[in-house]
Amino acid sequence: MVGIGTWAGKTTARMIRGEVRFTIADNNGEYKIDVELPGNLKNTTFKFNEIVEVDDKTLTGKGEISLVPGRVLEGTFVFDGDKMSGEIRKIPVVRTVKIINGYRVK
Repeated sequence: MVGIGTWAGKTTARMIRGEVRFTIADNNGEYKIDVELPGNLKNTTFKFNEIVEVDDKTLTGKGEISLVPGRVLEGTFVFDGDKMSGEIRKIPVVRTVKIINGYRVK
């Protein structure tokens, strides 16, 4: 499985100050992704599903965010050793948020 572990990175979104953390786990052969946002967005929840390994470094998936129920977001995460980058697309108003300078926490 690709990217198992805890990752952190900064975003290009001005409304998100600090680092976003992703925990990617193996849930009986299926991916489980938990997202932790900083500051006043820390109680926001993400639900990812349809997570697919594109290749040995890339995951894609679809999901929802509690701030905009019913809106389907798309995400791509690319892993290279202990580095990670990615983006979440189709976010209302913001459209795309990039994850930059991502690194493995554990």
